[in-house]
Amino acid sequence: MSTATVSTPLPRGLRGYGVLLARNAAYRTLWAGSLVSQLGDWFNTIALLGLLVELTGNPGSASLALVLQTLPLALAGLFLSGPVVDRFDRQRVLIVANVVRGAIGLSYLLVRDASFIGLAYAATAGLSFGAAFVQPALLAATPNLVSSEELPTANALNQSTFATTLFLGSFLGGVIAQALGREAAFVLNALAFWLSAWLVSRVRAPFSSTASTTPTPVNPLRLLADGVRYLAQNVTARTYVSVKLVHPIAFGAISLFSAYALFVYGVGDIGTSWLYAARGLGAFFGPLAANTLLAPDRREVQRWLVKGGLLVNATGYALFALSSALWQGVLSVLLAHLGAACVWTFSTVILQASTPDHYRGRVMALDSVTFSVTYSVSALVTGAVAAAFGLQAGALTAALLSGACGLLWIIVTWKL
Repeated sequence: MSTATVSTPLPRGLRGYGVLLARNAAYRTLWAGSLVSQLGDWFNTIALLGLLVELTGNPGSASLALVLQTLPLALAGLFLSGPVVDRFDRQRVLIVANVVRGAIGLSYLLVRDASFIGLAYAATAGLSFGAAFVQPALLAATPNLVSSEELPTANALNQSTFATTLFLGSFLGGVIAQALGREAAFVLNALAFWLSAWLVSRVRAPFSSTASTTPTPVNPLRLLADGVRYLAQNVTARTYVSVKLVHPIAFGAISLFSAYALFVYGVGDIGTSWLYAARGLGAFFGPLAANTLLAPDRREVQRWLVKGGLLVNATGYALFALSSALWQGVLSVLLAHLGAACVWTFSTVILQASTPDHYRGRVMALDSVTFSVTYSVSALVTGAVAAAFGLQAGALTAALLSGACGLLWIIVTWKL
């Protein structure tokens, strides 16, 4: 029997997280696998960026690595990972993706001097390609492992877990790379992927619905076309995928964190760390507060949380753009990601609940692609504006565009 048959309402807040993990063994094991995998990601990122800058002497080498962490993920998500997640066993997809990512992660150990930089970039693109299969598979499988009553809490916990690993993984990754060497961070990253694969293999529950009788075509292009056609026909799915065209616009300001810390606040790298920490804390407490104070299992409440989150996100980054002291920037980023995390969490809940299982992988992949592309374009535009007109102009551009597009999205979708 699937653990998704459990229907007793969960307590709100942190206690709800605990009850969900205690009573749902399948989801608990999947969550643990995701936790260690995400920690490994941050170990790798911190060590990799330091390695590239050290070997090349060029800070721009790190920027290229960040692009390679996004672009392959988006391309694979658009043309391949969604169809694969809907066509094949999602549990096996997760296992294979993590095993392969572990092997790729070890290739960084071969990067000894600047002549091996190409290998580092290729490995980065390979890890991004593998990650493109993980997120859609996890999100598509979750509604089959939890009950409808548990789904909002599970997604809030997923967002809080991302925030925790962002905060904790970045810190531990830096400590490990500094104390034990970058090689230790790369090895721990690979081990984390393999541990995640083993944990996923221990889940004893179906990752796909057995109730679906709709045949899944074999041709990946046909699968993708069917997914796009489904979005065109389903107003709810189309609406909550389109929200990812809006709220990541403000995230372009993240690319200016270091510049603000150095040139505006005058505190150096510690300021960048505090701004990233504020991002993680906001992403942690946003869904937790909503889950504690409201009733996010109701669809109408979920919709209002998405709408309100859009405006809070844009407001927070507008305040960040105008900040002149580190404490102001930290509070502004914290506010922004309280809202941004609610947009991500509850738009995902609505998508999962409103999409049939045999389409869910493609829809979640397209959702991730939309977010990644918007985020990347916004970062490029924000950086260009900042270079031409100043840091404040760049950050304000991202915030104001996000706010204006958010208001337009709310107006257009008001009668949904």
